Amino acid sequence: FTFDKENPSKFLTIPNHIAATRFGTTILRRFGLLDSMRDAVRFLALHGDIIAPLSGYRKLMAGSDIKRGGYAMTEWQHRDSFHIAILETFTMRCMEPLEYEMDTQPGGGPGLVDLVITSPGHCVVTEWKTIKIDFLDLGDSLSLDEKAEALSKLGISGVLELKFHKWEKYKKGTIRDWIEKDVTAQFKSYVLSPEIRELAGSREFHAHLVLVVGSRKILVWEMDEKGDWIGQPVLA
Repeated sequence: FTFDKENPSKFLTIPNHIAATRFGTTILRRFGLLDSMRDAVRFLALHGDIIAPLSGYRKLMAGSDIKRGGYAMTEWQHRDSFHIAILETFTMRCMEPLEYEMDTQPGGGPGLVDLVITSPGHCVVTEWKTIKIDFLDLGDSLSLDEKAEALSKLGISGVLELKFHKWEKYKKGTIRDWIEKDVTAQFKSYVLSPEIRELAGSREFHAHLVLVVGSRKILVWEMDEKGDWIGQPVLA
């Protein structure tokens, strides 16, 4: 989120929890989501189900005044916006992004779990990824807003089969191809890491890939404790 219409890359800094709560409450009330998100966060705390809070964030994301800077938000900017506007508003206990060494990570080196959400009965691990709208093959003749409109009309199958634009240097094929080839092994290494297992303890464990696609769709895919995908991904 930003208050600078001329430079959307200047994101707001929240100084403390009280300010975060007031900010989130104002934003949610403006979009008519305050009551539904309060219930969604309570459900998350009781059952470990993150879909409804993510659905609320998607509505905020799509309803905000978006210019090029908004479409270019990074995964950590989306993660922090979700954290502040949804979770912090209702005093959901969230851990800071957790960084640690993992022997099982592909390629070695430190691993970073984006957001771990804990309640007395549940531990929810989320790995946030973002695909910017400029790097999706939605038609070169379309403006950003037209691309966003086209993307908004797609269902889960259409999103998974979207191809990356030729400008994208590192991701090839479709979104499904990229998830299966590059994302699965990384996320599995997080789920199986001793640090995460110790953190979860006796809580019921949940792990979700959260993929923000073009600042219009949020794809969610759950992984089990063995590092295998559960069913098929869904849209929040």
